[in-house]
Amino acid sequence: MSVRPALAADMDAIKPIAVAAEFAQTRAFYAKQGYAEQVCIGEFYEAGADKIVFWKKLGSAT
Repeated sequence: MSVRPALAADMDAIKPIAVAAEFAQTRAFYAKQGYAEQVCIGEFYEAGADKIVFWKKLGSAT
């Protein structure tokens, strides 16, 4: 898989986190830490169990 150079340069500055949608406390924790919900992959784990991907640029104030 090829990554565009500009994106590759940013890969050291971002931190993606993935959690199952039913873990409300875990999702709240990452939101409080300044992570933003970016993607919801429906039924990723099994029927009714979505995967949520959070994203945060490292070094940001929030």
